[in-house]
Amino acid sequence: YEPATPEQRTMDELLKRRAKIVSLKTALRLTCDGAPSLKVKAVKLLDSFTELLKQIDQEITRLNKDIPSRAEQVCRLQSIAGVGLLTSSWLANLFDRVRFINSDAVVAFVGMDPRPCDSGQKRGRRRLSKRGPAEGRRLLFNAGMAAAKSKVWAPVYQHYRQLGWPSTAAIMIIARKILRIAFSLIKNGVDFNSHLISIKT
Repeated sequence: YEPATPEQRTMDELLKRRAKIVSLKTALRLTCDGAPSLKVKAVKLLDSFTELLKQIDQEITRLNKDIPSRAEQVCRLQSIAGVGLLTSSWLANLFDRVRFINSDAVVAFVGMDPRPCDSGQKRGRRRLSKRGPAEGRRLLFNAGMAAAKSKVWAPVYQHYRQLGWPSTAAIMIIARKILRIAFSLIKNGVDFNSHLISIKT
């Protein structure tokens, strides 16, 4: 672990604030839905939210270019199907600050590692530890949802669905695979190759 630089702290704040604004925009849209008398003003407010989100995205892009070697990392991470600007920026920030030994350590840090719930001879369900940064898990889950619709990841998603896994669990498996691959790309300095994908978790 290395203390965050001012640029890294700014990136963290931008991503958190963006997530909050998206949440507020969604809440506003749902609140005003079905209320014709509020429609005109609601649309103006929603447009303002959209413009604000675009501005934050521009700030994130600019900051990525200003941090040494960041632009290359972000580009490399976005070569993974399903990973966009926000997820790649968060991952690059993470890998800059924390030197992980292996991909298992990354998965555990982010809180995407399954933890047992056993007692005596009883074997309980495995659940995610969720001990890491919640915003990171949210971004990775969103990346997993986007990836599941891509030509590269769709067979993996369908495989786990056919095994009886719920859609949320199948997406989370893909998200965890994306995290492992992201670590590998940054560690080895290579771009994404679909051959890196395996069915095994």
